[in-house]
Amino acid sequence: MYRIYTKKFGIPEKLYPKLLLIMRLTTVILLASLLQVSASTFGQRITINQKNVALESVLKEIRKQSGYGYYYGNDVIPEKQKINIAVTNASLEEALSTALQGLELRFEIEDKVIVIKKKEPSFLDSLVDRFQAIDVRGKVVDSETGEGLPGATVKVKGLNKSVSTGKDGDFFLDNVNEDAVLEISYIGYVAKMVKVSNDVGTIWLEMAMSDLQEVTINKGYYTETKGLSTSSVGQISSEEIERQPVSNPLIAIQGRMPGVFIQQTSGIPGTKINIQIRGRNSIANGNEPFFIVDGVPFTSDKLSSENVSNIFGVSGVSPLNSLNPGDIENIEVLKDADATAIYGSRGANGVVLITTKRGKAGKTSLDVNYYRSYSEVTKYLNLLSTPQYLEMRREGFANDGIIPDITSAPDLFKWDTTRYTNWQKELIGGTAKTNSVQSSLSGGNEDTKFLFNSGYYQESSVFPGPFMYQKFSSLFSVNHNSRDNKLATHFSVNYVFDKNNLPVTDIT
Repeated sequence: MYRIYTKKFGIPEKLYPKLLLIMRLTTVILLASLLQVSASTFGQRITINQKNVALESVLKEIRKQSGYGYYYGNDVIPEKQKINIAVTNASLEEALSTALQGLELRFEIEDKVIVIKKKEPSFLDSLVDRFQAIDVRGKVVDSETGEGLPGATVKVKGLNKSVSTGKDGDFFLDNVNEDAVLEISYIGYVAKMVKVSNDVGTIWLEMAMSDLQEVTINKGYYTETKGLSTSSVGQISSEEIERQPVSNPLIAIQGRMPGVFIQQTSGIPGTKINIQIRGRNSIANGNEPFFIVDGVPFTSDKLSSENVSNIFGVSGVSPLNSLNPGDIENIEVLKDADATAIYGSRGANGVVLITTKRGKAGKTSLDVNYYRSYSEVTKYLNLLSTPQYLEMRREGFANDGIIPDITSAPDLFKWDTTRYTNWQKELIGGTAKTNSVQSSLSGGNEDTKFLFNSGYYQESSVFPGPFMYQKFSSLFSVNHNSRDNKLATHFSVNYVFDKNNLPVTDIT
């Protein structure tokens, strides 16, 4: 027969005092533990001894030792602000005060975050500044015509205080510190800085010289300056191409021209490059633009065969790999009606104009450029290890109510359950090495110029084995102009040897 307790939550009366004692002891122990954790958290001591170091580096060290993060606005701390700090076993507040000593900065600690702010001027400083403030008047005019420039911006340097000039170029600013500097700017003109005075007088702005007239755009059958061009033309120079370690010149313009979409179909060197100008124009037919190299049409059809179709995908090999990026002077892309107006239906998908380098007049010069790089797979799939896989298999059999045996589960009984092979590391875990050598010999006079350019490019893969992509190229170019400029001739020879030794099938 069981006793039924109806009071004190079903606890025997003789055990109730003991339970209360246990609860009190537990509360005291827990409170003491929390106090100890709190003391260790807020009692962090900081030791730093550095000279002529960036303030941000000191804040990072304080964060490392204290565990407190920090935050400040972009315009709060100057980029080159250097300080000296020497604190030993100091509190967080002492370390921050020492670091910001002598600077117009202050700090606040909010939820384990150190917030750095600019010091607010005191009432006395504000009062002194008010008595030292002056009213500024002036006029902004064109340096050539002398006419006023309406809408010019006059800003106090370092402050969010500005005003626009009136219809005659006049402006007025009140309560400006007498040590301040004015920044005057206007669209199409060179900005100017002027020291503050009661009457700064007339400020002459000079018109900015634009380089649009100096940039020449090649449109195939003719050239014109950028200032006179009314069409949409993208352009990339040899300097931008040479800064990128690529084997295909089209990859060099990826992401650098609006409206031009470039996609490499595979990470394997030498693969086909898909390019679309202002979107896809056809579903069934091709969308490749019309390629022209030094005025000569260049095929964009893929070079594919049964031996390379698997590793390269259905896109095959890009014929533009036969061009050495080091031989290219510039690349222009015609995007709009200019393409069809000049080249007809062949330019319906746009036109890519590639111009190779030519010799320059002057003393014969030799340039050699070499670089070497390494690349690896950046991220692998997170796969199961052998113990995890075996555990999954056993759990699956248990859930199905099946007793595994050597027939139904050879991986549990027949295979080596202690062995693990990371096939990702085995198949694509290598290091791809890239070597590139470019040499150029150029010279001549104003009438005759020559250029001999040669390059060697080598790139291995992350696959196991002696797989290699190699390309050797040579370009010889001669230009001659008659003294009266009535005759101009250009002769160039380009030789390229391209060898792509890759596995027949994708081993991954």
